[in-house]
Amino acid sequence: MEDSFATGELQQPEGSLAAHLRWEPENLTAGFHQSEQWSLDILDFWLDAGGQYKHPTCGDGMDLRVGEMVSELAKTHQAMSKQEGFDWKLAANVFTVDNLQTFVGQYFRYVHPYNPVMHPSSFNYGTTQTHLLLAIFMFGSAFSAPDDSAIAATSFFDLAEEYIFSHAIFTLGIRENAQGDQQKVISRVEIDILQAAQIIHTLQGARNHCETRRRIRVFRHPQLVAAVRQYGLLRFKRDRRICSSDEYFREECILR
Repeated sequence: MEDSFATGELQQPEGSLAAHLRWEPENLTAGFHQSEQWSLDILDFWLDAGGQYKHPTCGDGMDLRVGEMVSELAKTHQAMSKQEGFDWKLAANVFTVDNLQTFVGQYFRYVHPYNPVMHPSSFNYGTTQTHLLLAIFMFGSAFSAPDDSAIAATSFFDLAEEYIFSHAIFTLGIRENAQGDQQKVISRVEIDILQAAQIIHTLQGARNHCETRRRIRVFRHPQLVAAVRQYGLLRFKRDRRICSSDEYFREECILR
């Protein structure tokens, strides 16, 4: 790792947004802060050239990620005790590998510049938590109309919201937050969950649906704020001593 930093060559894991890109910053700090816009510029080039985002490292594992999202939504639907059954046929039309690639591309092109809650280089199809992948998928679909599957995706917005906010970190009181306690260290998984909540919170809060917007304002927003405070993220400061790309991406995600 030290050798790679010395030469300015950072190895990105397969499936990441920048896995195929050669990163040669003049220095480490400048490279970190320039990488996001550079990645987005390359993404724009692909979209403009081909009309549809196709990740160059996507493989058979994409089917598994799509299946995970559908499975979790079905479980959430069952847990909500709704009288009508889960619409598997509609889910099969919406949750496809092609749509996953397209919606993720639309998210990073149209949404991320105005809601940069995550660092693009930290995104990876294979390792990103299902909650975050689903949130990005849902928001990206909102910018993919008039495609039929994109319009149909709105049917799953409420389920996605419930699934994300049903995670344990949003259960108020699950952790003691007494003054004087040592600040809890947030894990990569928990960072993904909080990012997913912020993204779906923004999407649902902007919908033209009074009941949904009220639910976001009255219930979800307090849950999200409480979870952020539990980890002391509002007091988090940048550490200039970071020496690896993983540490940098983790810090960037927390600060955002």
